[in-house]
Amino acid sequence: MSTGCTGMLIATGSVVHGTNCKTSRRVVWSGINGKPTPQQPVQVQQPADQTAPPNNLDVSATVDAGLQREEHGDLQGAMEEYDEVLAKAPDNLSALQAKGQLLLRLGKLKEVIILLRKVADSDPKNERAHYSLALAFFEVGDPFAALAEVEQTLKLDPSYSGKFRTDSNFAPYIKSSIDFRQALAAAQRTQKGRKPN
Repeated sequence: MSTGCTGMLIATGSVVHGTNCKTSRRVVWSGINGKPTPQQPVQVQQPADQTAPPNNLDVSATVDAGLQREEHGDLQGAMEEYDEVLAKAPDNLSALQAKGQLLLRLGKLKEVIILLRKVADSDPKNERAHYSLALAFFEVGDPFAALAEVEQTLKLDPSYSGKFRTDSNFAPYIKSSIDFRQALAAAQRTQKGRKPN
């Protein structure tokens, strides 16, 4: 059997063994007289050293367990749950969002921006990620990036104008930024225009 990416195929009976050079996976083709046939599906076998992709139900349950721990004040335990998911599934948006929100609570703003930017880029309609990014950018002293996130949040859901106004974390920025106040006023007008009569 081929052990490297040599392109060599070895026939044993009606099965051909080889290595897919693009993915470095062992590939088994079955066919007639050792030749692959288009009617038969190709089976890809993972090498023994690769772990299987995480079960989405397990990942979701672990994120939920982290959220529950966070709700009960066990921030370290929550972080461990999120990190466990991200170790298995580094692009899991729920875990990235949850960890980003927790880091925001802990004041680790640069990490928040990295994680929530990844979430917002992967899911541009995630108003919660944009909302939290706005706060993180204000906190690190980048009002232009913060206002861009405010505007994106309000574009996605004008009702967030009320959330911005009632969130005490945003109070100093609303007070100091006329652009922020104007964005909130415009969103409020848009929201009133959407309400049924």
